[in-house]
Amino acid sequence: MRIFFSIVFLASLLSLPSCSKEDDTPPTGRIFGQVLHHDDPILGATVYIKYNATEFPGMMPEDYDDQVTASEVDATYEITDLPKGSYYLYSIGDDLDCPCEVFGGIPVVLQRDSDVLETNIPVTE
Repeated sequence: MRIFFSIVFLASLLSLPSCSKEDDTPPTGRIFGQVLHHDDPILGATVYIKYNATEFPGMMPEDYDDQVTASEVDATYEITDLPKGSYYLYSIGDDLDCPCEVFGGIPVVLQRDSDVLETNIPVTE
């Protein structure tokens, strides 16, 4: 009888879900788009990003965590390897048609570590 209970006990232990290691997959979230002033691309604009932010952090580069430069061809930018969370994007550049300096920003949210979000950054004088 003891052998029967021992076998039942062992079988029940083996049927329990095992603890699994946390997912070590790095985040692959990505935000990309264009910097636009009245639908015109702002070539070579600087795009700043502030992590864990939904409100405008300020106009100074030191207010942000990282930066990229928009393309000189079509004003596209891309920020990769982002985890889910809130971000504030801010851009500044020169509109050669004015000519004037333009700037502006927008909050964005990635819902998952693997989200891909196309977000144009609107800028103005």
